[in-house]
Order: sequence, then C-alpha cells, then structure tokens
Amino acid sequence: MKKPIFLLFVPLVSLFSLSAQVTQEQADQIAIERMSNDASFYILYAKADVQTGFEITTFFGETIELEYPAWVYYVNFIGTTHGKYLIVKENNGNVMEVNTKNDAGPDDWEDWRLLLEFTLKDTGWKLEGVVDVETGILTPLEPNGWGDVYKLIFDTDTTFFGRGVLNLLGGKCEIDYRTNNINVLVIILTDANNIFDELLYVKYLNSVYYFSFQDNKLMLFFNELNYLLFKLIES
Repeated sequence: MKKPIFLLFVPLVSLFSLSAQVTQEQADQIAIERMSNDASFYILYAKADVQTGFEITTFFGETIELEYPAWVYYVNFIGTTHGKYLIVKENNGNVMEVNTKNDAGPDDWEDWRLLLEFTLKDTGWKLEGVVDVETGILTPLEPNGWGDVYKLIFDTDTTFFGRGVLNLLGGKCEIDYRTNNINVLVIILTDANNIFDELLYVKYLNSVYYFSFQDNKLMLFFNELNYLLFKLIES
C-alpha cells in the first residue's frame, strides 16, 4: 500500500499578483526567506532554469512530477539523512515542500547553483564527552567541568584553534558535506605538560572520519562505536 505524500503550499499573493511571472531573483529570495527561520544546518542549491516535468522521489519512496513551470531548490541538511525540495511556482510564487532522503536528492549536481553555503566559520564548540553508540552513555573526559578545556573555535570553514587542558591546539579539516565525511588534523602548539585526558582527546580528534549534527550538537565519530559530542557555544 502506498504511503501518503504530505505537501505544503504557502500562498505568496501579497508579494506577487496571480498573473505575474516570478523571476529567478524573486524565487531565490522566496527560498531564502523560507529557510531563514530553520534552526538546522543546511546548504541551499538552486536548479539553473525554470523546470517543467521535474521528477522528485519523496521520503516515502513515491515519485511526483511537476506539471507546471517552477523554480526548484534543494535543501541539503548537514549531518543528517534527509533533505527537501522547495518548489516555487513561476506564475504566483507559491511554495511546495517535498521531504526526501539523502539518496533521493539530485544526481546532477553540475546543473545546480549554490545559493546558500553552510560554514563553520565563527562557530565555537565545547566537548561534552565521549558517547557510546550502542548504549548512548556519555563519558566526560577529565578534567570535567573546567571552563576553557576541550574547546574548538573555527576561524575559517576548514581551520580551527582551541585547547586541550594546558596546551593550545590548532587544526584543519577537510569536509564533504554531501557524504558527511571529514578528515581532521590536530597539532599541539605549546609545550605544557600533557595532563588528564589531553593526549587522548587529541588522539580521538585525529581519528575522526565522520560527522553529524543534531539540535546544535556536533558529533565527531572517531570509530564505529564512539563519537565526541560537542555543544554549540558563543565563540
């Protein structure tokens, strides 16, 4: 039995008359405003031209086809297993949302235009501990509760600084936002004694290969059984 498809239409007749043609610039702004209140981490892509007959595979595995000219956008939610399309009707600016799984997203990325790019720049993260994937149990690294230890501050999208316990750290990362793969390199910048779990923390960071986001939390997987859990802080 087929599962239902839930579509959401939002009228925008206050912005455009029903007879007006929505331009690409106007459609871009509609898509950007639609996502402006979304607290998730995402990248917004735009199809290059107006589409008619565009096919979309939904989260439930159904296939729908556009029967009217529309500007098409894809939202890639960073670190999750789902995305969604925003369909902006060319004749009136109404919006339809279609939720998808990541593997139901575009397969012709060369035909899509990057509209809004996610960046880690100017974000800060504080370690909460190491999480066991199977049990969900969180184990803090020692010393637990010290204010400035185990922090990462991104000065660009790919470079960061912070500290272990007594030592300052620097690092860089290579990120593939479509597969959530990440490669991290951390070095110790100072010569203080390595105390408590500082060296273990650096070892874990240098083993990170996969990441995920959830509710302003960053999960850095350093093996199949464990990940470092960070919370978003004021940087």
